[in-house]
Amino acid sequence: MPYFKEIPTDIFEKILSGNFSENDISIYLEQHPEHKKVIDELLFLSNQFNKNQFTVSENDAFDKIIEKAGQPQKRHFISHYRYQIISVAALLILFFSLLTFFPAGKNTIGDEAIDKKTIAYLELSDGRKIDLGKEKEVLVDDKGIQINLKGQDIDYNGKTTEEIVVYNTLVVPNKGEYILRLTDGTVVYVNSGSTLEFPLQVPKKGERRVKLKGEAYFDVVESDKDNRFIVETEKGNIEVLGTSFNVSSYSADKYWHATLVSGKIVFTSTDKEYSAELSPSEQIAIDRNNNYNIKVVDAKTYTVWKDGLFKFDNMPLELIVERLQRWYDVAIEFKDSIIAGECFTGVFRKNEPIEHILLMLEKTQKIKVVSNNQQNIILIKYP
Repeated sequence: MPYFKEIPTDIFEKILSGNFSENDISIYLEQHPEHKKVIDELLFLSNQFNKNQFTVSENDAFDKIIEKAGQPQKRHFISHYRYQIISVAALLILFFSLLTFFPAGKNTIGDEAIDKKTIAYLELSDGRKIDLGKEKEVLVDDKGIQINLKGQDIDYNGKTTEEIVVYNTLVVPNKGEYILRLTDGTVVYVNSGSTLEFPLQVPKKGERRVKLKGEAYFDVVESDKDNRFIVETEKGNIEVLGTSFNVSSYSADKYWHATLVSGKIVFTSTDKEYSAELSPSEQIAIDRNNNYNIKVVDAKTYTVWKDGLFKFDNMPLELIVERLQRWYDVAIEFKDSIIAGECFTGVFRKNEPIEHILLMLEKTQKIKVVSNNQQNIILIKYP
């Protein structure tokens, strides 16, 4: 890219080799704010390289970078700096391959995710639907409750005239996300392909109960045994006593799981035959045959989606694909079922096109990705 030439060579090499501190970056960007975009890209590529997300042989890397530079292959005078050059070379090969894979102006599967906006709608108790992605501000009435919608905030005021509990439903289709603030102060981050059913009035005292299909991260205000917060899911209920946790309850997924970040939760199966109390960093997972497993995990792997990231920690490709299909709303198929068990580790930004992520996975040389833009299908096979 032309703007690469604007970055001093020593800065360029330090960033790619991981020898440029956050303080150095801040100072440099204060002096050159116009370079922020390319610096961000270099930092991202450096991060991918340091996490070993792709492999390039040393000789190939050296040869190709010399070829890109249009210089004869005179190795003898740079043997002392071989590792540094190999590191930069490998990253540049990746960068140039990305430029080839994403030609400017070409519409590819999932590229609309770059400028992703809030996609969700609110379904009222009488069946009315409000598009939360289009309505900047609206005031509606539902059973005597005034609902004021302002961007990501839904404020409920007043008192319902109904004697029974009346529910609203937040629906977040594929490609969407939404942050919901309940009347008791609880914050819920709702992920793609999910629905959350919650009462018009969530009491600050007494039992609070919501119903989840899909995935959501809950930051529940402090409570006690007389003021329980309960999340109902297909596999069972989660009782919360003031805590932060993530629940993934997609019926189509291989596993149902709840991951505790802080506080305490108690899971009880739908048939009430199984119950377990979780401590921070523990996760309970349930497969399709209702087998239970509790283990210690890195909770961030299962919660950073709400912060705009995908994080895979030795994760099987099958589980990675489940997440990608919902976020980008595409169909991904395996030519060989055994390939679904291949594991990958990495961190990716969710506002990147899906091709970027798949290309990074390809760089491990474990898989080959074939796109069919006409049918909107991505096929994954062995190289």
